[in-house]
Amino acid sequence: MSVRRTPGIPRRARCVLLAVGLLALSVAALSGANRGDPVAIWMRVIGHPNIDAGSNVLLVFEDPPGVVLDLQGPGIRVVHEFDSIATVVATPEGEGLLSARGYRIERDDSVKVVGGASYSYDYTRGPASIPLALQMEWRGWNAMYPFIIKSLGPVPPSYLSDLRGIGVNITESSFLGSCAFLVEMRASVIPRVMELPYVAWVEPFHYVYRLYSDVLQWVADPRNCCLQLVPLGVTARPGVPGARLRSDLLSVGAIIRGSYDSSSGSFVDVWATGPSAYAIGRLDSVRYVVTSWPVATGPGDP
Repeated sequence: MSVRRTPGIPRRARCVLLAVGLLALSVAALSGANRGDPVAIWMRVIGHPNIDAGSNVLLVFEDPPGVVLDLQGPGIRVVHEFDSIATVVATPEGEGLLSARGYRIERDDSVKVVGGASYSYDYTRGPASIPLALQMEWRGWNAMYPFIIKSLGPVPPSYLSDLRGIGVNITESSFLGSCAFLVEMRASVIPRVMELPYVAWVEPFHYVYRLYSDVLQWVADPRNCCLQLVPLGVTARPGVPGARLRSDLLSVGAIIRGSYDSSSGSFVDVWATGPSAYAIGRLDSVRYVVTSWPVATGPGDP
């Protein structure tokens, strides 16, 4: 048992041609996606509808406690007030007004880092490029997928009921702190989720987010050929039995060094090559993958 260490064409005609062209591209993308290909359809159906260009998400605090916040003014949109904090979307002008009123303000950072990996999502620019092998495949509108839902600031528990009411299964309600949820839902539910005023963005929980930066760096190093092994620590997805995780790991060529099962979950130490590290990250039973010991060249503890 081991323990984790864890042109000359009239303007109107040009517009019509552009619209027809975009429609054709969309149909082509959808057709490819329905064949199961990893395509850019994710970026067509998932976005950030509640962030205006040039605006920032601000947390305005009741400081001192009980102070009545004046959140009115041009360039200020109140999302909600919860637990002595008001979340607003504000233009630079609106932010200046709130600052002039003496309120304590913090910006809700527009960039996320998931799983320790250097893959980030900016509210105004969209997601970073993700390696094709580590993207979640498109399997159709009615398939179930893991998603990350990022809220605009912390939200009250009642908001979770809203999500459940439209078919969202919340698997982690405190993912990335108190302002994001890890969920499972059908892709067809995405438009309804994006209509909620407190949702900042929705994105698939891509396989890359399961691999910590140290694993990604090791796999990307050209000196690490397919025969060199790295010791990895693999954490099971919540609710997945340790026996299933171990079986899945063996199916992709991992060498099990030890495991630890407890009421809080299961963890397995393995030896794996670079290609199998990617395969491990794609297993449905896996939650996170980290390097657990310094890199060695063969089985056995270094």
